[in-house]
Amino acid sequence: MSGDNNPSKRPEIRRKILKALYAGPNKAEQALQRILDRWFPGEWKFVGNGDLILGGKCPDFMNVNGKKMLIELYGDFWHRNDDPVIRCKVFEPYGYETIVIWEHELKSENLIVQKINKDFRSLVPHV
Repeated sequence: MSGDNNPSKRPEIRRKILKALYAGPNKAEQALQRILDRWFPGEWKFVGNGDLILGGKCPDFMNVNGKKMLIELYGDFWHRNDDPVIRCKVFEPYGYETIVIWEHELKSENLIVQKINKDFRSLVPHV
């Protein structure tokens, strides 16, 4: 079996391909990163460039403070026929809780903050 067909090498190969093709976060991803930085400074990192591959999929944002939380940003056009529940289930076996934020939701910063606080409440330590 050649090294390129070895299933254990697939995540590494996929990561290299994504990094080679990826030009950087798109406008929607940049907008969400600004919101995350404003409301949750130092909590979230963009990994949609292939920095993280789980189950053959590359999530968009991950929590960097030890909490197993992911955020997927769904484009209203490109993901209109996708079921976000299916995408979230891809990451479950790896212990990640995942929420989906739709592109049109970027118009309401408060909605995004409420969604993150509500959906990740059980994972965030209470002060």
